[in-house]
Amino acid sequence: MKYRYGLVLCVGLILAAGPAFGAQVENLPEAKVVDSVGQSALLEAGPTRILLLQGTAYQVGYAHGRLLAKDIKQLVDRILLVARSADPALKDTGAGNSLEEIHRRTLPYIPARYREELAGLADGAGIDRYQIELANLLPEMFHCSGFALMGKATKTAKLIHGRVLDYMTEIGLQDHAVMLVTRISGCNDTMIASYAGFIGCVTGLNDKQIAIGEMGMQGFGDWDGLPMSYMLRQALEDFDTVDQILRFFHRSTRTCEYAYIVSDAKVPTAAAIYANPEGLNVLSPGQAHQLLPKAVADSVIVSAGQRYDLLIDRVREAFGNIDVSAAVEIMKRPVAMDGNLHSAVMLPQDGIIYLANAAAANQENFQACYQTYYKYQLSQFEPLLNKLAEEHGPTQPKRMPLGKPAPASQSTSQPTPQTQPSSRPSTTTSSRPVKSSDDPHLIQLLQTYNVELQPFEWQMAPLERWNDYTLWQVTFPSACASDDPENNTVWCEYFQSSQAGARPAVIVLNPFEEDYRLPRMICQYLTVAGVDTLLMKMPYCGPRRPADPGRRKELLSDLDRLVAAVHQSVMDVRRSARFLADLPNVDKDRIGILGVSLGAVVGALAVGVDAGFSKAVLVLGGGDLAGMIEAGSDPVKPIVDYLKAHGIDETQLRAKLELIEPLTFASRARETQVLMINARRDKLVPAQCAEKLAAALAKSQLVWYDADQTSILGYLFDALVRTQQFFKN
Repeated sequence: MKYRYGLVLCVGLILAAGPAFGAQVENLPEAKVVDSVGQSALLEAGPTRILLLQGTAYQVGYAHGRLLAKDIKQLVDRILLVARSADPALKDTGAGNSLEEIHRRTLPYIPARYREELAGLADGAGIDRYQIELANLLPEMFHCSGFALMGKATKTAKLIHGRVLDYMTEIGLQDHAVMLVTRISGCNDTMIASYAGFIGCVTGLNDKQIAIGEMGMQGFGDWDGLPMSYMLRQALEDFDTVDQILRFFHRSTRTCEYAYIVSDAKVPTAAAIYANPEGLNVLSPGQAHQLLPKAVADSVIVSAGQRYDLLIDRVREAFGNIDVSAAVEIMKRPVAMDGNLHSAVMLPQDGIIYLANAAAANQENFQACYQTYYKYQLSQFEPLLNKLAEEHGPTQPKRMPLGKPAPASQSTSQPTPQTQPSSRPSTTTSSRPVKSSDDPHLIQLLQTYNVELQPFEWQMAPLERWNDYTLWQVTFPSACASDDPENNTVWCEYFQSSQAGARPAVIVLNPFEEDYRLPRMICQYLTVAGVDTLLMKMPYCGPRRPADPGRRKELLSDLDRLVAAVHQSVMDVRRSARFLADLPNVDKDRIGILGVSLGAVVGALAVGVDAGFSKAVLVLGGGDLAGMIEAGSDPVKPIVDYLKAHGIDETQLRAKLELIEPLTFASRARETQVLMINARRDKLVPAQCAEKLAAALAKSQLVWYDADQTSILGYLFDALVRTQQFFKN
C-alpha cells in the first residue's frame, strides 16, 4: 500500500508481554505543574509536556488553548502552510483547496461537543476558529499502513498494544508533542499521544482498558463522513468494549479507507478493522487475507511490501517470548519508516503508554524508534485532576456563540483596485537591458542574454483567494524558443499579498523536479509576510514537458540540451522580472530571486548576467558546474555517462559550460545582496563549490547546515525564517 507524498506512514501492533524492560524504556521523571487554568494544568516531565484537561467540552478546549497558545499558533501556521502546498489538487494547476473541501463535507458529521471544544481552543489561543478546525482535519489528507499481534505470540497474558506513527517530521510536529489526559463531563477518561492544538486521536487509551490506533490506507477524497481522528476519540470516550466500538464503527458514516486496531485488556482481546465508506470487515487474530497471506497464530499483521515480510519474520522469531522490550525491537526501522514521528507501547490493563517521540529531524537517527520510551500512567494523574477540581472548580470563560465560520477563501476582502491586475492579456511596458561590462569576452557571452528590450504579451487569471493572498496563474511566451512547443510558454503562479502598498517581489525557481510543494510552501511563507512571489516553472518541468512521451528527454542525459535549458531559464527569469515590474503593487527596485538546487544554480547565473536584482537567496546552490559533475553524485550520473559516450574531457566540458557557469558572471553582481543556504554533507553541490560561489559574489552570506540534500528538510523552518527576514529587511 503506497503512502502519499512521502509524508505519512502508521504502524500498529498488539501483543502480550511480561514486565521485562530494556534500557530504552524509562519511568517518567517527576511531573511538575508549570501553569494552570482553573481545574486544568500544564505539566512538565521528561521531553513531552502533559496537559491535564477537565470540565465541559468548551472549558477543556479553552484551557488547552490558553496553556499552549504559542505552540498552537506556530503549529497551525505550519500545518496550513504545508496543507496548501501538499494538496494533490495543487500538483498540476496550483489551485486546490482540499482542507476547505474536507471541512465542508465532514462538518455535518462532527459531533457538536468537538466543535465546542475547538471553539474553546481557538478562543483560548487567540486564533481564528476556522483555522483551528482546518488544522485538525489534516490527518484526512494523508494515509498509511500497520500490524497487530496478541495471544500465544507473547510471553504472558498481559495485553500490549503497540503503535508506530510516521507523519510529517519535516514540519517539526515532534517539537510540539503533548500527552493529553482528558476528563470531559459524561465521558470516559482518556490519555492520548498528541500535539499542541490537536483534539483528535490516532494513538490512545481510556480508563476502561481500551486502547486504539489507526492505519490509513487509500480512499483519498472520500470525505463525506465523520473524520477518522474524531471517530477514534469518540470510541475511547463513549465505549467500554471492542464489540461496542465495532457497532459504533458499523453505524458511523466513515471517511476514506483505514485499518483500525482496537484492544480490550479486560478479556483480553483485539480486532483489526478494515473500513471504508462502503463497508467494514473485521480481521481476527491468526486470520489470513488475500492481501495479508502470511498469517501467524494469535496475530494480526497489517502492512505492505517488504515491511510486511519483515514484520512476519520478526514476530515469528520472537513468537512466545514477546515482552515490552521485544515490542520495541519489533517496531524499529525499517518497520518504522524514515519519518517515524512517535512510537508507543500501550498496556491498557494498567492504563500505561510508553511513548517515544522523534528528535529534531536534522539529527542523525532522529526517528522515534531510536529515542527513549517514557512511561505515562493514567492513574498517576487522577489525584492531581481531583485536587484541581476541588480547589478551583470549573472555569467559566467568556465565549462567543458556536456558529459556522466563514471559510477564509470566501472572505469579502479583495485586493484594492490599485493592486489588482487585469485578468485580460496585457503587454509589458518595462524593458530590462543587460548592464554593460568592460570585459570584451563577457560582452560577447552576454549578447546571447541581451534580448529583453521588445514588449511581450502576458496573461493573468485568478485561481483562488485567501485572507492573506490571492493566487493567480500567469503565462507568457518564453524569450528563447526551443524545438518543443510546450516548452515555449512560461507558466507561473503569482502569489499576491493582501498587504497594502508597494511590496518587494521574489521570483522563486523550482528544484529539478515536477513536484512544486516546496517552492509553493516558500511562496506562501513569504507572501503572508508581505512579499509578493512568482513561482516560475523552469524549462522542461511540469506543464513545459513535451506532451508526446517520445519527445521527452531528460536534461541530464544530453549536455547540449542542458546548456540550452539553463540558458532559456535565465531568459525566462529576466522576462518574469519585467512582468513583476509592470505591476503597480510591486516595488520595482526590490525584485529578487530565490532558487533551490538547480533553481539556485539558475538564480546565481541570472544574478550575474542581469546584475540588476536587489537580493537573492540560493538554497543548495554553488559554482563550478564541472566540479559538481566530476563529483559524480547519483543525480549527475546520466551526464557523466553522456560525457564518456561522447569523449568529452574536462577542458571541453568547461568550455561548453562557460555560458551557464555562475562563476563566469558572478563578479557583475556587485550590488546584489546574496544569502546562500547550503548543506555541509551535500554530495551534489560539494562544500567547495558553494564556497567558490560565495567568494565570487561581492555581498554574500553563507549559512551552513550540518545535513545532506535530504536531511536539510529538518532545517526547513529555520531557513524559511531567515529567508523571510532577508527579503523583508
